[in-house]
Parts: sequence; structure tokens; C-alpha cells
Amino acid sequence: RGQDTRPVIASSQPKSAKCRVKRPQSTN
Repeated sequence: RGQDTRPVIASSQPKSAKCRVKRPQSTN
């Protein structure tokens, strides 16, 4: 269980961080 949740969160973080850094206003 712990291993399954870690990979999913790690993959979601990099994508979200890139979208936010690219244009946080556009995403909002």
C-alpha cells in the first residue's frame, strides 16, 4: 500500500509543479 501511494503522488507532483511554474495564473 505505501509503495503504491508514493509513486502516484510523486508522479502527480512534478506534473502539477511544472504547470504551476509555467503559468499559475492560466491554471487558476
